Amino acid sequence: GLPGQPGNDGPYHASMQAYGWLLTTPGAPMIYYGDEYGEFGGADPDNRHSFRESTNWNERELSLQENISKLGQLRLQSDALRRGTYESLYNSPDVLVFERATEKSSALVVLNRGESNDSISLNLANYTNAFGSASILEGLLTIPSNSVSVLIRENNSSNESEIIEEPEIIIGCTDINATNYDVNAEEDDGNCTYEDDTINDNVNNNIENNTTNLTNITIDQNNTLDNSNDDNSSQEECEEAGGIWNGDWEECNEEVNQICIIEDENGLIIDCEDYNQKRTFLSKAVIVKSILLISVILASIVLFVISRKKDGV
Repeated sequence: GLPGQPGNDGPYHASMQAYGWLLTTPGAPMIYYGDEYGEFGGADPDNRHSFRESTNWNERELSLQENISKLGQLRLQSDALRRGTYESLYNSPDVLVFERATEKSSALVVLNRGESNDSISLNLANYTNAFGSASILEGLLTIPSNSVSVLIRENNSSNESEIIEEPEIIIGCTDINATNYDVNAEEDDGNCTYEDDTINDNVNNNIENNTTNLTNITIDQNNTLDNSNDDNSSQEECEEAGGIWNGDWEECNEEVNQICIIEDENGLIIDCEDYNQKRTFLSKAVIVKSILLISVILASIVLFVISRKKDGV
């Protein structure tokens, strides 16, 4: 008849030896469904039983599945078991010992399918048991019967964490619409420039150039006008502006603080107005000139934008 479910530990120990070897040797392991808990059966078609739920497994099947799962998790976490080199250290009819190693770690795999414990003298140290119950003490490896064991050793020369240098972040203009857009920039430096900025710079320069010809002179609390920078001033000009001529100084005829504006180009006082606090004042003529200048500049900007649109830019 067909084989029934095993009634002793032997088949489950043998299955654990097989999968202990499969999960610790090079290559991708593959487990046929049901083998992880030891599904019994015979030759085809008896080897294709339906999958049984864990609630229907016995203690041996539950133990086998738990150990295979733990060993699979250890393989996932160990770079040595997944990618390490393979070196056989010891083998006999019942015992196999091999090492999987990378530069950073080593995994010592010990398989004993025999019915008795064994001990092997190996020149190994600093291994920590990660699976099973094998142990190393003063170079002597002790191996329990019917066992699969994995011992791990870190190969780093120190316990210091490895310092990983992060690539330097490239800083620049990240706005694609800017004239200085940097395709390699990862972080914006806040210095993007645009075509409109060039126009605005020209406008500001024109305004600055047209206003530098004006010198604003403020009357102090004693109503005295410091006109020492105006070598071309005269009594008549001062009086026309509302001031009182007093030699090299002009004293305004008002009791409040006053401000006189002198045009540097010709050395003439343009206007003189009363203020309660010190501040500058431009005459109506200067204001009108400034408004006309700004209007001309704004009109130039509008014409420039319209021409750009017509060109399809």
